[in-house]
Amino acid sequence: MKKIEKQIITGIQTDLEQPHNKLNTLFIMNDLTDYELNVICEMSLLSLEISKIFEKFGIAILSEGFSSIDRMINLVMFQDFSYNIAVSYIKSLNIILEETLELLFAEFEISEAKSNELQNIIDMLADFENKSEFLDTKIEIIEELKNETVIPVKKKKDGLKIPENISELDGRFKNIGKDSLEFINDFIVETEEFIQLSEDKLLCLEKNPDNPEAINSIFRAVHSIKGSAGFMNFIEISTALG
Repeated sequence: MKKIEKQIITGIQTDLEQPHNKLNTLFIMNDLTDYELNVICEMSLLSLEISKIFEKFGIAILSEGFSSIDRMINLVMFQDFSYNIAVSYIKSLNIILEETLELLFAEFEISEAKSNELQNIIDMLADFENKSEFLDTKIEIIEELKNETVIPVKKKKDGLKIPENISELDGRFKNIGKDSLEFINDFIVETEEFIQLSEDKLLCLEKNPDNPEAINSIFRAVHSIKGSAGFMNFIEISTALG
């Protein structure tokens, strides 16, 4: 990336000051442990505003970076995406964005190494958004329940060899990328919670097999684990869940 003229940097700093300060305050004042709709909505709006500022000044990588915060929040709000993993992603992305901004304002340019680092985490989100198989809607789940159907067995996809016996899964997860490592702990914690929830609901079904709330909860838990596994590129888990 070529050096940017000081006059342009000054213009960016002027336009950026208010929304950027507000966004930083939100990150400082909220640890995001709990889902607070008003907080993540404000983060989404501020990130989108900042993205448009960088778009105006022709700095695509930073425009796309801040836009990715908004996109991830939209996945949480409208696609039932894992909140814990989303928060880890947003926090990691924000750290890299702040480092990139500091570099830009100090040296009037973004190094190739920092640009590549930022692009890699942006691409993680793009990869997930392209995996439409993990974005089943609530309506599909509800319709299955209304029709009292069982979960259909999906056809195996070309190129994916799924063991007939789930015990044959070797657990090596060859498809894990190094970018997934920092989110693994969040994935494990959340998956354990969903498994425990499913076990509890299965016990309920033993007593009342027609309990729609219990059935719906199990559908949701499996759906969430599958979606998170897809994002993490845990192919063996996501394919085992069908």
